[in-house]
Amino acid sequence: MNAKNPLIDQWHRNRGLTIDSWRAIERPSSRPLARLDELCAALKELHDGGAAVTVLPDFDMDGISAGALGRAGLAMLGFDVRLYHPDATRGYGFGAWDIDRIAERFPDTAAILTCDVGITCHEGVAAARARGWKTLVTDHHTQLGPLGADIIVDPCATGESYEHPSICGAHVLWMVLDRYAELYDPERRRYLFALRALAALGTVGDQMDMSGENRQLMRDGLQVLRVNHDNPAVYATTGCREFDATMTGLAALTRCLADHRELDSADGIDEQLVGFRIAPMCNAPKRMGEPVGEVFDLFADPGGAHRRAEWLHDVNMRRKRAVAGYVAQLRVDEQPYAPNLYLTDAPLGIIGLIATKVLADTGMPVLVANRDLMRGSGRAPEWYDAIDTLNPLGHDLAGHQHAFGFTTDESKLRALADDIARTAADHRPAGDDAATGEDRAAILLDTRGDLGMPFTAADRRMFVEFPAALRHYAPFGPGWPEPDVEVVFHADDIHDMRTMGADGQHLKIRLDEGLDLVCWNQSMPAGDGPWAVRGSLSNNEWRGTVTPQLQGTVRTL
Repeated sequence: MNAKNPLIDQWHRNRGLTIDSWRAIERPSSRPLARLDELCAALKELHDGGAAVTVLPDFDMDGISAGALGRAGLAMLGFDVRLYHPDATRGYGFGAWDIDRIAERFPDTAAILTCDVGITCHEGVAAARARGWKTLVTDHHTQLGPLGADIIVDPCATGESYEHPSICGAHVLWMVLDRYAELYDPERRRYLFALRALAALGTVGDQMDMSGENRQLMRDGLQVLRVNHDNPAVYATTGCREFDATMTGLAALTRCLADHRELDSADGIDEQLVGFRIAPMCNAPKRMGEPVGEVFDLFADPGGAHRRAEWLHDVNMRRKRAVAGYVAQLRVDEQPYAPNLYLTDAPLGIIGLIATKVLADTGMPVLVANRDLMRGSGRAPEWYDAIDTLNPLGHDLAGHQHAFGFTTDESKLRALADDIARTAADHRPAGDDAATGEDRAAILLDTRGDLGMPFTAADRRMFVEFPAALRHYAPFGPGWPEPDVEVVFHADDIHDMRTMGADGQHLKIRLDEGLDLVCWNQSMPAGDGPWAVRGSLSNNEWRGTVTPQLQGTVRTL
């Protein structure tokens, strides 16, 4: 894999990327999900009988996406469909209480179709079947035992041979509806393509591996979002009320970000915007104890879409401030089980975000628990499968290997912290930096050429062209991370250095070589250097002048 840009070439060499490895990353599963056609046949029977189908989703980004997708897709295919709004305060899953609530709100329900939930909901499934409802489960979580559902479609179900189990719940449901349309309603299949945008949101929101069929899904979904942002009439004028409302809600999200100057144009809609703007907005209500139903209604009420998007933006800003405050408090509190286990007073809804911040700082597995409830969330780097590692040692983790919830008690805290530290040391890949838990940057540069590829002012074009060249390898995410860049520099390389921000809290360094280094909420480390900044390389355009800039973290070598 030879590239014209020297930085891309170095990335290929450092990561051992070849044509074969690239094809392996792009290759989708070669076989369909088990029981897919069986589920479609069951849906066809419900459709032809005019039976009411209630979609039962989870309440995170993937669940919200799956619920909106299911409602819009089934309506487009001519189903009598309802959408249940789960109660986030009751925790993950559904039980008899939810089934009773569905019966009260939608008494004509003949079947439930779950999405992003259900595979572990034995009580809820039994309650649905006890009412005589057809119980159809689509999910992507691991099956832990026999389930009494009529039909299960789940890449992680017992006996499933699907090659790429890291697909989100919304993607699973999209596959079901697409296959249904292929078999029974090919004329309307083309409309379902637009709903890949929702499956893309779920893929990023649930941090699925960016490999296999997820890659084309993201390309398709992002393109739909871009077109929908510029001209919602392309997708939102089909005449199907539920479908059109869903596409209007998606446009309201991206246009809200544009109104707040967080999105310059449709070209800026990428996996980063989804991961750091859209998904946090949709997840914010459950994290802040606000009504999750408002997020579902964003995709159901076109007239209120703009107002709800603005409300989500406001809730998310409050969420950001809350997380920042609790992270700051975490760093000053006495933490007897650090650096792998922390205690906090933060509400459960934002503890996972706190754990994400700590993981970003340390690169090591971390669990954060509410000190009163002894429940919390954890995050782990890709090389540490937390559930498979810690549950056999007597701990109680559930969710995904690298983003999970857990329950413990005070008597187990020391053992839990020690088990994380010991197993992390055993699992850490060779070559990781002992201080940060991170391996070397994918692209390493040094103004003097001692530690990395040398560069001079004559190489400025190489930096300017890098972002566009890199997008050919997008989308990026877990399993296929965007290459980071580290630049080593010395005191005599600094052309200009100044602080930015109202309180001078940010640092900007301009090198003689024509590269800007931007370090948010940081100051220049003491010492005579050399120093290094590691982060993401982009271009800053101001009044027609394009300047390459590396935004990252500065440290002394």
